[in-house]
Amino acid sequence: LEIEREYKDGKQVYEIDIVHGGQLTEVSVDIVEQKVIRAKTDDIKHRIKKSLISDEALAALRGAKVTMPDALARAENSRQAKAAEAEFKREDGRYVYEIEMEANDKRMEVLVDADTGELHEEKE
Repeated sequence: LEIEREYKDGKQVYEIDIVHGGQLTEVSVDIVEQKVIRAKTDDIKHRIKKSLISDEALAALRGAKVTMPDALARAENSRQAKAAEAEFKREDGRYVYEIEMEANDKRMEVLVDADTGELHEEKE
């Protein structure tokens, strides 16, 4: 569902939310050491009740033809930049991965269509 690059306790980490089998797992990964430093799992229904994930978005994510790792690779390869944050969301009637990227001290946003893999609008 979502990947963010953050700094915690002086370390660069990826904060990753993964949905699988009715469970939401939040994972923190140390980028430099490439090690999981924390993982927590909740029942997805508990999170839906908190309005963090709609049933429609969850169904769309499960049915997406393009996975988040594929979307990240497409975006990074097309822009020669590194992904800093990614989110699965509905925009203009379609589901997309909204990917914030960094290169040369600039931030940009790329949308990758979850069904076709096409890259759309770029904002800086």
